Amino acid sequence: MDGGLSDAELAEIEQRYDVRFPAEHRLFLQVLHATEPRMFCAGFDDDDRLVADEAPGFYHWQRDETAIRAVFAQLVDGLVFDVEHHVLWPDSWGPRPSDADERRARVAALVAGAPRLLPIYGHRYVLAEGPTLVLSVWQSDIIVYGRDLRDYLLHELVDVEYERPAIVDTAAIPFWGELIG
Repeated sequence: MDGGLSDAELAEIEQRYDVRFPAEHRLFLQVLHATEPRMFCAGFDDDDRLVADEAPGFYHWQRDETAIRAVFAQLVDGLVFDVEHHVLWPDSWGPRPSDADERRARVAALVAGAPRLLPIYGHRYVLAEGPTLVLSVWQSDIIVYGRDLRDYLLHELVDVEYERPAIVDTAAIPFWGELIG
């Protein structure tokens, strides 16, 4: 693990990314922050060949700017993929535009108006407003991975047996709540 961030470093990061970390996530970043060195993994090149790659473990908010910006963009890109290929378009999004660019713009506006999702690890995000749920977001396949950051860390990383708390009512979460499965 890389050392924790100071209040000044967190303030700079929040300004750079236009985010506000919830208290629980802020504490995590002040104590642990990120995993170093980066993790080795597999990925695909432009010719769809499997290649060795590396990626952040827990995102390093000072050094992983490209990866962080990519996972922010993936929120819109993933939903747009399901809009275009899997007929995703809930009634609450309004009339479905006939033009693909207009559909993308509508999805981007909906995501921009929704509570922020802050990347933690891979495609796991913490909800920045309301209950600090940890969500796994892959396109429109969105599930609760933790009732809060502690629950997520215990379940995902420590793999300890403990009584899981009751799942929160996600219906009250603007935008994301109706997509959580």
